[in-house]
Amino acid sequence: MKKNAYIIFSRVPVSGKTKTRLMPYLTGDECANIHKMFLLDLFLMSENLKENVDIFLSYSNDGNPSELLNLCPNFISSFPQEGQSLGEKMNNSINLLLSKGYEKVILTGSDIPNIDSTIILNGFKILNSNDIVLAPTLDGGYYLIGCSKPIDDVLTSPMNWGHDTVFENTMNTITFFNKTCGLTTELNDIDTIDDLIKFIKCDTNLGYTFKFAKSLNLEERIKYE
Repeated sequence: MKKNAYIIFSRVPVSGKTKTRLMPYLTGDECANIHKMFLLDLFLMSENLKENVDIFLSYSNDGNPSELLNLCPNFISSFPQEGQSLGEKMNNSINLLLSKGYEKVILTGSDIPNIDSTIILNGFKILNSNDIVLAPTLDGGYYLIGCSKPIDDVLTSPMNWGHDTVFENTMNTITFFNKTCGLTTELNDIDTIDDLIKFIKCDTNLGYTFKFAKSLNLEERIKYE
């Protein structure tokens, strides 16, 4: 067992239930497929971490996970999420690995195909001198959280998940409980069709998400919507 653990936190890609804010420009099947592309990009990125970090996939219970688990490389272990709220599910996933003896645990969402392995490694460094590490998204949320000790008081505090105040409210909660927090790279997660188009225009890694999204001819679809 290595000292540090990284969790990819994801829903099971289900047509009509996954990335629904991309509809009606994408079909339910296309939304599920682009979520799979997000994950394939994260799995590929994780190749650069596996020598020094144990990697896990924590998946939701809102669909049959078999296809998702079949996509998952052998070097990534997996376990189902437990809890009711998003914060509770993230907290339980982090605490599970802390209880197994990992010194530091970082968790990210799955809809960030342009994340770089150096961001994860920098997050572990930030935890050398902080209780928590966070990475904000451009829409007011965050895509990464990490710690070296349980942070139940932060993650289980009342929170309007999915709103543009999540990052600000989380920072306020961290301050309220007298914890220190360091920040790492801000990125844009992909929730809306505008996010996806910006990603296509700016991305340079030509990964799975880029290639799939490019094939959808999104600007033409919007033009005729």
